[in-house]
Amino acid sequence: MKFVIHKNKVSWGTTWHIITDDGMGHVEAQIDNDNPNTLFVSGLSVYEAARRRGLATTMLHEIETLAIDNDIERIRLNVNKPKSWVYDFYIRRGYELWDEDEDDYYLVKYV
Repeated sequence: MKFVIHKNKVSWGTTWHIITDDGMGHVEAQIDNDNPNTLFVSGLSVYEAARRRGLATTMLHEIETLAIDNDIERIRLNVNKPKSWVYDFYIRRGYELWDEDEDDYYLVKYV
C-alpha cells in the first residue's frame, strides 16, 4: 500500500493528510505547538466498498510510524459514543480509554 502524504506547517502547529494512493482511505493528524508530544488524529475514513480489508489498520500503522519518526509520545483521538463499533476498532488496536464525556470517548495510545 502506498500513501500520498501532505504535510503543512501552520502558525499553531503541523498537519498531515495521509491518503491512500487509490483514494479509498484518508486520515488527518495534527500537532499543536502548545502540545508537541501529542499527535491528534481526526477523520480516519475508508470508502465503504473498501472496508474490511485492513486499510484502516494500515493507515493507523502509518500514523504510528509518523509519530515515532517525529519523536511524539502519544496519539490521541475522539470517538463519538453512538459509533461504538469504532470505539471497539481502536481498542483492539491498542488504544486505551483516557476520558469520556456525554458525547465522546477520548482514546490514547503511547508509542
